Amino acid sequence: MEYRVYKDHNLEIRKSIRSDVDYLKENLRPADIEELRLMGITGHKIGETILSGFESPESTCYTVEFEGRVVLMFGIVPVNDDKASAVLWMLSTDEVRKFKKRFFKLAIDYVEMFKKDYGVLFNLIHPSNKLSLKLVEKLNAVIEEGYKNPSTGEPFFLFLI
Repeated sequence: MEYRVYKDHNLEIRKSIRSDVDYLKENLRPADIEELRLMGITGHKIGETILSGFESPESTCYTVEFEGRVVLMFGIVPVNDDKASAVLWMLSTDEVRKFKKRFFKLAIDYVEMFKKDYGVLFNLIHPSNKLSLKLVEKLNAVIEEGYKNPSTGEPFFLFLI
């Protein structure tokens, strides 16, 4: 998949680099840290989780910079080689709130681009992660309740696009 770059006066979306992972893992917004904890991902495992979305040769990973600072990473990780589905993920800092409406609009374009290559995009969201739920609602995702994390027993929503 070819990377799509976006840039305006204070917002840039570009291909991720390793230093983005290092910065983001130290500056995640509390809701993302809590959601990862409820999945059983804590401590150094947080960095490993972000890194896996970045380093997988099949994955596509973008970084959003706002006023020159890394504020968000998102991407897809294919489930298998047949391109039937991919995991869609996003993690951010608290600064995402400064431009969330603009990013939500841009996210629609990126999801449409991902959908050209993959049949279904999906992931799990904890019910307490309100910002992420708002985004998947804007993306017209089907949201299903009743999923439990096998490691923690915590309830999660499954979203499908």
